[in-house]
Amino acid sequence: MFLIITFVFAVIIGLIPVWLDLEWQGNTAVIIGVIYMLFPALSAIFVQKVLYHEPVIVPLKVSFKLNKWFAFAWLLPVIIALGAIAVGMLFPGVSYSPEMAGMIERYRDIMTPEQIAEMERSIEQMPVHPLFLVIIQGMIAGITINALAAFGEELGWRGFLLREFKAWGFARASLFIGIIWGVWHAPLILQGHNYPQHPVAGVFLMTLFCRWSLRL
Repeated sequence: MFLIITFVFAVIIGLIPVWLDLEWQGNTAVIIGVIYMLFPALSAIFVQKVLYHEPVIVPLKVSFKLNKWFAFAWLLPVIIALGAIAVGMLFPGVSYSPEMAGMIERYRDIMTPEQIAEMERSIEQMPVHPLFLVIIQGMIAGITINALAAFGEELGWRGFLLREFKAWGFARASLFIGIIWGVWHAPLILQGHNYPQHPVAGVFLMTLFCRWSLRL
């Protein structure tokens, strides 16, 4: 029942931009994406309360108590990102571009020349390099608005579903939950989310990513 509810609403919400003929970018992507992320939690709460007649917080191990893992989870992505840049520059033909030429090139197929030019001007006029702004914004958003939105997924996959698959053992449960979690993204990925230049291949890449992420 949890999976049926979650996937039905994933398709319905994911198709809203298609029905309204909206491009998957800007505010459309943000608003639809946040609503989309809430439904695994809403589905889990519905099943817990209506079908199982059980509370949510304790059975699904929800805790907001601060501990060392909060700091670890907050800082590790920044360390990995900077490490990835350093390792990437060790490969032939890869270099660091202060002008962010590589990022701009990625958007040439999905943005107009005027939008590209405006992006280049904005980068030149910034008092601080965009890389550092992205890191700071990401760290702030990660513990505020992103955390609230992501909780919608976490309660569903790592809370409810992991408990339901507990008898399978951690490795097997992680494999299946990761696959389910990845495929759940398909309605958004096919519209260009995360992999705008490779929407079909992106479904498989997201599935692999989610499977590995859940195992970690």
